[in-house]
Amino acid sequence: MADHPIAFHFDFISPYAWPGAVGIEKLAAMHGRSVDWQPMLLGVSVMKTMGLPPLMETPLKGDYIRMDVPRIYRFHGIDYRPAVPDFVTSPFVPARLFCWMRSIDPVRATDAARDLLRAHWSEGIDISDKANAVAIAVRHGFGEADARAAPDDPAVKEMLKDACNQSVATGVFGSPSFIVDGELFWGADRLPQIAWKLDQA
Repeated sequence: MADHPIAFHFDFISPYAWPGAVGIEKLAAMHGRSVDWQPMLLGVSVMKTMGLPPLMETPLKGDYIRMDVPRIYRFHGIDYRPAVPDFVTSPFVPARLFCWMRSIDPVRATDAARDLLRAHWSEGIDISDKANAVAIAVRHGFGEADARAAPDDPAVKEMLKDACNQSVATGVFGSPSFIVDGELFWGADRLPQIAWKLDQA
């Protein structure tokens, strides 16, 4: 199974996506696997498909998340410096930009997505601001003018829509989610279970 990639479904505005990315890439490297980064939107899976309110507006759960997120970053040894208060921002610019980059060069797109997550959650840089997101894309060799135009391109919007529909079709409903050899795992706290499954394989 070593040649089977691990699918990593994530939303840039999910505070758990960055620890999930760091953790799954470590596990994948240890087991000779690759990671296939797949964008999704919580607004589609949680609110539209499942009919649930935003997590931060859910009684009790919102308060828990405010406490839990800094803890999980400490647990994983990751700097925690969120770009916006209470995690409330728009995912469309980075998600569409990632879809566009992935259509050109998946490897460089993944490197850029990793830096986008790091910037937003560990460096205090708001990637919903197009200038900030484009600067990261340019750093990975993508043209500035094209990168700036991509989030507003109807074809790119369709790419993200298709990616979201695909994630829902595979059973993904939260960020991060991982599909390992056909089995779905939801949440960065499932990384130990993924490690166990990879050891079994």
